[in-house]
Amino acid sequence: MRFLSVIILSFFFVTSCVDPKANSPKEIPSKAVTKDPNVVLILTDDLGFNDFKRHLKIKSHPIFEKFLGESFEITNFNTNSNCSPARHALLTGNHSYRYGKNSFVVQPYYKDYHITTKDKLFPELLQENGYANGIFGKWHLADTSNDIGKSGTMPLDRGFETQFGIIGGGIHYFFHHHFIRKRSRGKIKEVHYKDLSKNQKLIQFDGTESVTKLITDRAIDFISTNTKEEKKFFAYLPYTAPHTPYNRNPYSEHFYLSKCQDKKLRSKDIKRFYIMEQLIENIERIITTLEELDITDNTIFILTSDNGAVDNQCMSHEFNRPLKGYKGSLYDGALRVRCYVNYPNGSIKRGRSTINNPIHITDLYPTLLNLTNVDNKVDTDGKDITDLLLGTKMEERIVVQDLVPNVRYAAKMNNYKLCGNCKNLITDLEPKTIEWELFDLSTDPQETHNLIGQGIREEQILRSYLIEEEKNYVEPNINSIFANWKKPISCLGCF
Repeated sequence: MRFLSVIILSFFFVTSCVDPKANSPKEIPSKAVTKDPNVVLILTDDLGFNDFKRHLKIKSHPIFEKFLGESFEITNFNTNSNCSPARHALLTGNHSYRYGKNSFVVQPYYKDYHITTKDKLFPELLQENGYANGIFGKWHLADTSNDIGKSGTMPLDRGFETQFGIIGGGIHYFFHHHFIRKRSRGKIKEVHYKDLSKNQKLIQFDGTESVTKLITDRAIDFISTNTKEEKKFFAYLPYTAPHTPYNRNPYSEHFYLSKCQDKKLRSKDIKRFYIMEQLIENIERIITTLEELDITDNTIFILTSDNGAVDNQCMSHEFNRPLKGYKGSLYDGALRVRCYVNYPNGSIKRGRSTINNPIHITDLYPTLLNLTNVDNKVDTDGKDITDLLLGTKMEERIVVQDLVPNVRYAAKMNNYKLCGNCKNLITDLEPKTIEWELFDLSTDPQETHNLIGQGIREEQILRSYLIEEEKNYVEPNINSIFANWKKPISCLGCF
């Protein structure tokens, strides 16, 4: 929020409506600070805005539904349009375009394309303040072009003392390998690699236990051990679900019948349903573990996603409903996701924010530091949203969703969204004439009615802010990223 106040003053609209990046600690109820809280952060993968609602209509999950009902929902929660940029923003508290990281996901053959080594991640700050930190799931931020992971880019280098899961971006749910499509003699073939690791060393599991369950088993062990030892902890669970591949699985398919007419697509829809079923069942296991250990009240529990659902099957239109677009686009079907926060000791009560309060995934960085009583001296794009969680009205602000100068833009203010070249995919870096669109999300969540040129206050403020923010954009080093694409692929960190 470095330039927002200046822009608003220049238009003579508001003189003090925006507080640029105030990260000073908020006063929270006394019972919340008698003991530092634990933190459980679940980041699902490619979860659609409508995925939970759609699934729960078909299969009831009382424990999970009770959790949702008792949590605070951030209605207008924004992130990046694909995996690695969102994770980078979450852990640094800054927009990924500041690092040249907002267009591509990390691949094992992208040299020097990884999480920043310049700025501290919030897990590092938690660790410095006595937290035991574990990551269980998908990292997708490391440079593994040297086969072992570049120093400073791996989880154990960046605030975590325990790691289980995958370093790369995807894995077979039941056979624990993943594949890369490679061109050989003019043909595309699939090459399979192992990428399941414990403390960054490859491991092999016999049998076909789902990766979702394996991740949860280790997280529960971590939570239980630290609770018994009376240690405060941060358990980060970036699940791979419901990301592709949609694999065969041992579940019965009797009670879910897809409406897809195409046989191949119907099979994918059924498989994705069971990946969702596994996800919800294992989230329930985490919820139950906290209750059995009697630490629910003093645990900050956040459930969200890295981006919206992908468009690759006949029921895709259901996954992000009522939002428009899919992963990889600039519409809210990609950029706006569900986010639930539960923390009884922090006086965070059930309820939901309004569409007028856009929040960004970068905001979790300063907010978690404040709620865990960690002195935050780091200057971030993210803003502490403790006030919102406690039911206090937030000050007006701008949230940038994406930015590539002369290529694409997306930002929100109040209930409005300004989008430049909204139809572009995020991997498109070719400069072009900007076609601006303005949407009132309170009445038009599908982003279909363009209000540009109708004298709406937010239009000019947003456009000027985005142009000013261009100075903070860093170009991705394309030559460096693709330098190793012909070299053998590393096993550790394959996508």
